[in-house]
Amino acid sequence: MAPSSQEGHVQEMMKFIEKRGSPFSAECPTELHNFVTMQVMTSVIRNDVLNVSEKGKNKYQAFHSERIIKKSVKLRDTIHRGNLKTMASIKDKPKRTVQKVIAAMNMTDKSIEVARDRGLGTDDLLTYDVVPSPLLFGDDGLMTKPEKSQLVRELEETLKPDDYYYRHKDDSAFLIDVMAAIRRVPLSGLTSFSDLLSKFAETTSLYHHHGRCDYIFDIYHDDPSVKDTERLRRCRATPVVLSSIELSTPIPKDMPTFWPSSQNKLLLETLVYAFLRDRSMEMHKEPTVLSQLCIDSGKWKCIKIHNGTEYNMQHLQS
Repeated sequence: MAPSSQEGHVQEMMKFIEKRGSPFSAECPTELHNFVTMQVMTSVIRNDVLNVSEKGKNKYQAFHSERIIKKSVKLRDTIHRGNLKTMASIKDKPKRTVQKVIAAMNMTDKSIEVARDRGLGTDDLLTYDVVPSPLLFGDDGLMTKPEKSQLVRELEETLKPDDYYYRHKDDSAFLIDVMAAIRRVPLSGLTSFSDLLSKFAETTSLYHHHGRCDYIFDIYHDDPSVKDTERLRRCRATPVVLSSIELSTPIPKDMPTFWPSSQNKLLLETLVYAFLRDRSMEMHKEPTVLSQLCIDSGKWKCIKIHNGTEYNMQHLQS
């Protein structure tokens, strides 16, 4: 008679214990540890693993309280990761790109040592390529992609639970990335750019009740930019360039062909700038700062609007 699935699992566990050794033997650590590697868990990992159920309940209660009961956080806002630590957090496997860079650096060190041993001076040596491939460019000829996510993870490791909660102060100021905020606006049910800007104003209206708001516009010009590579990498559709954008202009049906065009985004920012300028004159009690829209334009300057008066913020211009 064939053993049941549970009996099969028990037999597999016994074979594993006989091969690896008993986790309760004297040779094994007495603290909580990885059964295979015998690596002892740190206090941070032990706390997260043993309290995972409680931490999950607290996360749900905070979600229910903030978004359903108090409604201090919008339901559609991003749910951030809990980032609980496990044994996998102890050692991160190096990415292939990191391994490739390390191999290239090792080869470079060897090349430099050989050249110096043969009496070649540093000035003469550096007139040649000392690495097999440029470290700043990938195989596709584009600049290497910055590991921003890795930087965020390193910063998050230093955060405490209280750091995730916003504490408002009377002199608080809010920085709003205009293009990022607009691209997060759901387009369902919107027909014109007037609808888009009205929806955009709704998403930022809360901040104007609590302090100064600084709207930051991206710069789009003909000169080469370090962001050109990232724009080329993200562009997956042939852009359709619009000649003009007004409030009554219908929103394109195929927006993936709209965003790759720098001209389209500059026209949209021009419309947003004028929209916010008029709206701040009438509706915003707290100061509103609009960053300059274009480096080469004298028309769109960095201004502050407060109590119906405009102030030139020349010290904030590029």
